[in-house]
Amino acid sequence: MPPSTDKPVATSSLIAPSVIMAKEALACSLASMTIPPLVNWAEVIKSVQQTERSRKEFNTPLRTVTQIVNTGGVGRLLLTGLDSSMAREIFYNASRWVLYENITKGLLADVPLNNVEKFGVAFFCGCVGSISSNPFDLIRVRQQSTALSAMRTAPSVASEILKSAGAKQQYRSLPFLALYKGYEINCVRAGLFTAGSFVSYEMTKAYLLKARGGKEDAYSHTLAGFSMGIVGTLMYMPADAARTAIYNDNAATGWKHVRRVSQDIYRTGGVRGFWRGTTSAMARTVPACTIFPVMMEQTRCWLGLDYF
Repeated sequence: MPPSTDKPVATSSLIAPSVIMAKEALACSLASMTIPPLVNWAEVIKSVQQTERSRKEFNTPLRTVTQIVNTGGVGRLLLTGLDSSMAREIFYNASRWVLYENITKGLLADVPLNNVEKFGVAFFCGCVGSISSNPFDLIRVRQQSTALSAMRTAPSVASEILKSAGAKQQYRSLPFLALYKGYEINCVRAGLFTAGSFVSYEMTKAYLLKARGGKEDAYSHTLAGFSMGIVGTLMYMPADAARTAIYNDNAATGWKHVRRVSQDIYRTGGVRGFWRGTTSAMARTVPACTIFPVMMEQTRCWLGLDYF
């Protein structure tokens, strides 16, 4: 029998990219775990402000903090939704950061992308990240929005959502889809935040690289992260306000529901109503976006990867 002419499969060419992606995801996951314990309180304040949007005693972060602490103590403020927030950060960040890098520096490595094109890629990656983390987002918002009345655990809220869907005979064949309630507006929110924050991060890094003679370090990552937190927050707030209302509403979701909720937000607070809780949101996103890139970039170096 003549020898086979088939070429051996280069398994290393398949394994190497997988190992790199695993390291990228690990770097994002480890960095993500540092964020919720530090800034969860700000997310609680924002969620309560958005939920109680028609009550003047929740107009400012300080008033909202006072109400929460008086009702349930400091622990209620610091810990509500922390369990689901940890899971959400890991799934959300690992998926969108790794996907964006592999598209821009892998699939489209030979294509010079301008900022508008990067914005589009980042928006898509944000949508993917939101799909991967929507169940944890829904649970977290439900937990934090009811911080005035109770501090519920993630499993209890998840069980409540699934039981409610079962009672209404929704998603009979796939009951877990109840945890994807509001995914439409969550995709828009995550897409806007990711697009605005990623592009501003890369633009700021590029400017600092040029201004500092090509030097890249924790200093440039910190400043770039600070800028991405501000830009991303301002871009996602309108969608975030609508998402909070939808997540806490028992009505069926869809684009008609998004329109109805948006009209209600406008009726009760005007245009400013869509940015209600912005200060509280920035108290979370700006520190988180400042800390996360530094942690992620340094972890990448520790794992033998280049900077993002």
